[in-house]
Amino acid sequence: MNEKEDSDPILLQLKDAIHKEKVKIFCIGENEILRYQERLCVPDVDGFKDQILKEIHSFMHSIHLGTMKMYRDLREVF
Repeated sequence: MNEKEDSDPILLQLKDAIHKEKVKIFCIGENEILRYQERLCVPDVDGFKDQILKEIHSFMHSIHLGTMKMYRDLREVF
């Protein structure tokens, strides 16, 4: 994901601001991956966000037990 992160101009600006200590709520975690309060920042390039949502939605453990289950599951990570 790091190479996709490096092609998203907004995430690049955030990383730069973190290095200059202008932003405190974001951090750079393992493998130089940008995070917002323990959540991954997903780059908005090449339909990457849509691809993640489709895969998680079709994953057998994301069966809808209620309208908010998938949202809660995703929110824990992203």
